[in-house]
Amino acid sequence: MTRQIVDVVLRCKNEMPYVVPTLRALQQAGHRLLFVDSGSTDGSKEIAERAGLRILSIAAESYIPGAVLNLGMRLTESPIVAFVNADAIPQTTDAVDALVKACSQGAAAAYGRQVPRKNARSSTPDDYARACPGEGIVK
Repeated sequence: MTRQIVDVVLRCKNEMPYVVPTLRALQQAGHRLLFVDSGSTDGSKEIAERAGLRILSIAAESYIPGAVLNLGMRLTESPIVAFVNADAIPQTTDAVDALVKACSQGAAAAYGRQVPRKNARSSTPDDYARACPGEGIVK
């Protein structure tokens, strides 16, 4: 089976230093990236600019999560679109491919397992387990 190139909508607001490894992993995977920046002032947007990404800038005060996701969908070409937060560092370069595979096998949506950073708040692992139970496949 031929690997499907998908669009990845990467949402960001002040996600340094995490945006750097996130971008690196997603670029190595070879998918098309749309960087949606919501008024970053920490250099995140400039990192995306230097990487040559397509950037959509929106004012921080006009950020509405659902509206941004819908806009991202309208600005992409792929039949399957992945949404990634700029601080969600993929653990493997095939992380998006795994989500695409789940959708190609009949899932309506898929999400990746959330791995807390070592410096995360002590409540983060429980929050992730509650928000993202099981294998992450929605049928």
